[in-house]
Amino acid sequence: MSALVPEYYEPQAKRARGDELIEPSGPTRSSGLQAPIMLLSGHDAPVTTLKFDPSGRYLASGSSDKRIFLWNVYGDCDNFNVLEGHKNAVLDLEWNRSGSKLVSASADKTVGVWDANRGVRSKKYSEHKGVVNAVNLSRGDEPLLVSGSDDAKALVWDLRARRSAQTLEAPFAITAVSFSADDELVFSAGIDNVVRAWDRRREEVVFTLKGHTDTVTGMSLR
Repeated sequence: MSALVPEYYEPQAKRARGDELIEPSGPTRSSGLQAPIMLLSGHDAPVTTLKFDPSGRYLASGSSDKRIFLWNVYGDCDNFNVLEGHKNAVLDLEWNRSGSKLVSASADKTVGVWDANRGVRSKKYSEHKGVVNAVNLSRGDEPLLVSGSDDAKALVWDLRARRSAQTLEAPFAITAVSFSADDELVFSAGIDNVVRAWDRRREEVVFTLKGHTDTVTGMSLR
């Protein structure tokens, strides 16, 4: 990792040039980053996903090199941990609300649950029969995880258990998933370009959103 400092960049403080004081050029920076542009390097293959933790102080990156890197956002943006265990590309990541756990989706057909503080995988879910493209965590008190896969299933997991709690079957491969704000609905989308809203209790679609003309690759509900 190294800082990229453009030639035109001047720190936001006066610089002495001989006996002359030169005013800094450009707008005043408000960011806490060490430089306007920081380069985080270390992965050996394309980076497929990036997610900030809830505090904004840490960043997780997943790659086709099968690894997850944890980075400090400020200072030298150093890589302070590498999470290994997947046997194929890491395709999606999600932090829990406290930043203590990280979940991952992988092309090895598994979902990983990681202890972010210890840097170890605490659970591995292997029920999907296809590439796992997406994961999302609940926002309420129940520790729930939903994963979407090429097997056209969205599986809802209770992180306290070892097996999935619910199976939501779509007609086509699922490429994006998300819980609603109250966790009562699960949203899924895939290669048929349709977003489906599932009632988690009844395990059925209650409405659909249509309009995309190609595969939906991501969703985020706020």
